[in-house]
Amino acid sequence: MVPPHFGTELISALRRGIFLGRGTAQDQAHGLELCLTTILRVVQPRWPERGTWERAWAWAERLRRANIYDSLYLAVAEETGADYWTADGNLVRALEVDGHPLPPWVHLLEP
Repeated sequence: MVPPHFGTELISALRRGIFLGRGTAQDQAHGLELCLTTILRVVQPRWPERGTWERAWAWAERLRRANIYDSLYLAVAEETGADYWTADGNLVRALEVDGHPLPPWVHLLEP
């Protein structure tokens, strides 16, 4: 399960990597093809309901974030009982601020 903006974030990350010289034109074509034909067909976008938006707002407040992008992923994972995997070390550290334990369903992807 992912929020509806997942596809935009996924393809934007691919584009950013290519723009910054972290791949070739062939890598870009392969990555975009993979996103469009496999990944975005397998994941299940979930349009948030009122409670999900409220949960995302609460996560944003706890994390002291100006926006709810990351918080919406947390809210969807929490609400559905899914594991949340992220490569965002800053987000994981923010979750542990003020002595809060890292939720057991949040996992950091190590490079």
